[in-house]
Amino acid sequence: MSLFEKGREKTGGRVSGTRNRFSKKFDDALLKDFEEHGEEAIKIARIERPTEYLKLIASRFPIEFQFTDSRLKGIIRR
Repeated sequence: MSLFEKGREKTGGRVSGTRNRFSKKFDDALLKDFEEHGEEAIKIARIERPTEYLKLIASRFPIEFQFTDSRLKGIIRR
């Protein structure tokens, strides 16, 4: 029987919370570093590495925006 064949007994998959634990640890470490060096590091990145700076800014936005204000419908292209 193959791994994804119908009728195969489920074996569990990844342990619940695995990705969440990693993300939490990473976010905590990033927050600590930012609290120690944040504003100065951002300023240096903006001046010395503008491409990476803009990528960072873009990464902080949601992948998809949902507009709820009807005044914007006229300018949204689909």
